Amino acid sequence: MDPFSLSLDIAGLVGLVAKALAVTKDYLSKVKHAKESVITLIIELEALKSNLSSLDALLRSDSVRAHGLAFQRTSVLRSCALACDGNLKSLCKKLDQVGDSRIGRYVWPLSEKEHQKTMQELRTFTQWMQFALSVDGCSLLSRTSDDVLKIMGQQLESFKSLASLEAQTVQLQEAVAHQTRLLKDDRNAETRHDILNWLSKIEHDKRHHSIRSYRIQGTGSWLLERSEYVQWRDDGSNVLWCHGIQGSGKSVLISIVIDELKRSISSPESPIVFFYFDYWDKDNQTPTRLLSSILKQIVAAIPDTPKCVIDAYSKTQGVGEFLQVHELENMISEITSTVRRVYIIIDALDECDESRHRKIVLQSLCRMTQIPNIRLLITSRQYTYDIEEAFHTHSQIVIHAHESDLRRYMHHQLDCTDISDIVDGDFVSKVVETLINRAQGMFLLPILQLRSVLNEPTVGEMEDALVNLSRSLPEAFEETVARIQQLPESWRRLATNTLMWICHTKRPLTIPELIEVLSVRLGQTNMSTKHCPLPRMIVECCQGLVTLDLESMSIRFAHYAIQEYLMVRSEELFPCLESNMAAICLTYLLSRAFNEGPCSEEREIRSRIDKNPFLSYACRYWGVHVQSCEADRNVKQLAFDFFASHSAVARAYQIMEFEKGRLETYWTPEESFSVTALHHASYFGLENIIRNLLDQRTYHIDAQTKMGTTPLIKAACASPAGHPSIVKMLLQRGANPYLGNWYGNTLLCAAEAGCSTTIRQLVDYGMNPNERGHHGRPPIHCTLDNDCFGAFETLIELGADINFKGVSVFHEAIINGCVNIVDLVLQRHWAELEHRTTEKGLTAMHFAAMGKNMAIISRLLEAGADINAQDNEGCTALDYVDNGLNKDIVSLLLDHGAE
Repeated sequence: MDPFSLSLDIAGLVGLVAKALAVTKDYLSKVKHAKESVITLIIELEALKSNLSSLDALLRSDSVRAHGLAFQRTSVLRSCALACDGNLKSLCKKLDQVGDSRIGRYVWPLSEKEHQKTMQELRTFTQWMQFALSVDGCSLLSRTSDDVLKIMGQQLESFKSLASLEAQTVQLQEAVAHQTRLLKDDRNAETRHDILNWLSKIEHDKRHHSIRSYRIQGTGSWLLERSEYVQWRDDGSNVLWCHGIQGSGKSVLISIVIDELKRSISSPESPIVFFYFDYWDKDNQTPTRLLSSILKQIVAAIPDTPKCVIDAYSKTQGVGEFLQVHELENMISEITSTVRRVYIIIDALDECDESRHRKIVLQSLCRMTQIPNIRLLITSRQYTYDIEEAFHTHSQIVIHAHESDLRRYMHHQLDCTDISDIVDGDFVSKVVETLINRAQGMFLLPILQLRSVLNEPTVGEMEDALVNLSRSLPEAFEETVARIQQLPESWRRLATNTLMWICHTKRPLTIPELIEVLSVRLGQTNMSTKHCPLPRMIVECCQGLVTLDLESMSIRFAHYAIQEYLMVRSEELFPCLESNMAAICLTYLLSRAFNEGPCSEEREIRSRIDKNPFLSYACRYWGVHVQSCEADRNVKQLAFDFFASHSAVARAYQIMEFEKGRLETYWTPEESFSVTALHHASYFGLENIIRNLLDQRTYHIDAQTKMGTTPLIKAACASPAGHPSIVKMLLQRGANPYLGNWYGNTLLCAAEAGCSTTIRQLVDYGMNPNERGHHGRPPIHCTLDNDCFGAFETLIELGADINFKGVSVFHEAIINGCVNIVDLVLQRHWAELEHRTTEKGLTAMHFAAMGKNMAIISRLLEAGADINAQDNEGCTALDYVDNGLNKDIVSLLLDHGAE
């Protein structure tokens, strides 16, 4: 790249800095008590802008042109400019909340942690731009980072030999050493940041800050003084289980524990790690993500990234979430052995999905209790059988709302309400004492009761409300819902729709998403911001059942118990809820604001999603809502109106595939436009609509998209188990299962997706479970791509051959790290452990050593595999393991008799 071309990039950075400065200065002028950090940000941005402008002028100058400079594609200066561009765009996006968002107009969008990180990044960029403000500096930074480090090292050596220029040498040495350190630190920091981001993308701090915001100063000290807690914190039991009834304030108390430990104990030798389970985000709170978050926090707390983590990152090239439970546990165990003590706090374990994840999570936590220098604190509700069984032998504290804490909280709420012109001090004391006496160990109940009392207009009616207080949480919820139903029509509708969406959405909605969906008017295709409610109005209408969480930018239920109550009463409170939600999604997708078709570039897609917050949800889940209410006449008509718009169907498909994180070939305009209504309906399992589409003969039953996907493939592979009734209908109507996309035919795709029922249907139809696709792979090999052990078992039952010539499927499963499939094969004795490959004489143990998967090696050893089996060249499994990189595997093999 020539200097002039690079100068254009630098000029673009000047514009970004100017934009950030304009928003920041505007905020500073409007907000009377702006944070001091805003001023320091302006100073750093001004310094960066000055250096960027000077560098832009230098790159366009004759002096640089005369030197004939050319910047390598991965030069330090170009890489720095690209990084600066990304960081400034991210900063501008966050600052946009100040100008555009009603919520954030007076709320500075950067947290303290984000501010410190931003300041450090800006200073680093400023230093690099300053270093480049000379022809020599520019020339040096036109090279790659490795070249720059090498040159600086050579210069340093040459300076040392110039004894006659001693003073000048020292000065030059310091300058070169400073820039060398800067380069190394910058590169190391970037690598460390990438590794931490790869380990876990969960922002654990956000939930903590959100819960902490509900605290009143001075509350919760009783827990910190309990002997059980003190012993756990210091040298007593390494496990403490805190449990209590719903609404007793467990999460808030735990936030106090976390902050106390951070303040008094936290250090690289004693990391403080925490994880809040949240009923609102069950799908994302899997065992691997819990352990990944714990591992990330431990690694972030210690100064140097452990070698085992670097090796794992290098092995996967930092792509995807490939670490499995056993690998994460091993790394946590290895790293914790190098520090004095690690405190791990897990809140609301009862909110972990019991049907899918909790058993594995409990097993992992129990294994952690065996690690001596881990201190584990768990909170949950009482009487949760599996949690009680796991921790009943450990030290325990029963959590309940303490009287002193309740009194502080009540007085704080009454002060905020400011009813001093209506009631006197004696009445306030009466209210507080009455509510405390009836609290039943809960925080949530008196909070709702207080709201009920304060809603009354006169002192007399407040006294009446105080006499007739609800006696339990369900009764308090009933009273609150009754108050909502007595609100004016528009307020009641806003509250009901809010509760319906928060309760039944297929994934949590952000504040902008919720605001936009609440603005949709059925029967209207014109979207208007005039119908967008303010967040505070949403909260007010819901009468204390929901709360505004600015940390996660969401409006959520004030407590999990509210969700449970509304789920039980949904049929009564939200009649026709699925048809309403489906109609709103389709009305939104048919809005005139979305007349255009799919986008040609990724940045355009992102821009469209950013400008229309609810678009992502509507595209991904409209069909899920329609599936439950296909018979509804209005929904059916809206669905056919949607299908009649070719651009709307293509646009929705593109955004759906893009938001799934698919490769570009899945969401190109060409692929999106080639998707028909029949593909959409088959993917979502819309049986009645498919029957109508086929009867109308508008779409060919075997229509293929640009990449070859048919409606039958969509139905057979839809997550999580396919749509068997749709597959049956399409086959009966003449669909061809042998047509395929780039991956393969319908059977191969169903095997890769792990859809056992549709696999059986296709084999019953006549497809051969051993027939190889156009890539030469049989269906059973396709199950290895996602370790689909259920589909693997189904194919074996249907006659799939597990022992192909050469490398067997069992060997392939071992190489690919398919722990579940390997377990299944060993349990069913479907493979001969000592079977050797024809060419090299490799056994299962050799392949396990190559795959470097501790879990699989352990399972093979337990099954009796020969650890010292030799291949045709006399090599054992131990010879296939790198001593330097895989010490834990070497130790395991040696412990089991490897020679």
